[in-house]
Amino acid sequence: MQPNDLNALEQQIKRLIVDELQLEDLEPDDIGPDMPLFAGGLGLSSVNAMQLDAALGRHFAVLLVGDDVGRRGGGIDLFRYSTVRLLAEHLGGAGSTADGLPAALDVGARRRAALLEKTTGRKV
Repeated sequence: MQPNDLNALEQQIKRLIVDELQLEDLEPDDIGPDMPLFAGGLGLSSVNAMQLDAALGRHFAVLLVGDDVGRRGGGIDLFRYSTVRLLAEHLGGAGSTADGLPAALDVGARRRAALLEKTTGRKV
């Protein structure tokens, strides 16, 4: 992913956070790309995390890998991708490997994805 693409994706995520979570006292530019979304940063709650997860799923049609292989919707580990930059890199596929799966996936998730592809013919 090119730096300009990453910046544009970060801006989309910031706008989504402000709009979907109805943070009227914030503007997207108030959220730094490396600001933690939770404690010590933006201060989002666990309820906000669920709302944001659902919104990201709707807006970016996130494809889950692991136990939910092939299901479209939310499911991003927001405590793992806990900044706007980390979310943008994840959603933009900056960490993809040659087989198209995110590099951060654990070995078990990669094996389940490969098995699903082999048994059903569906590419994950």
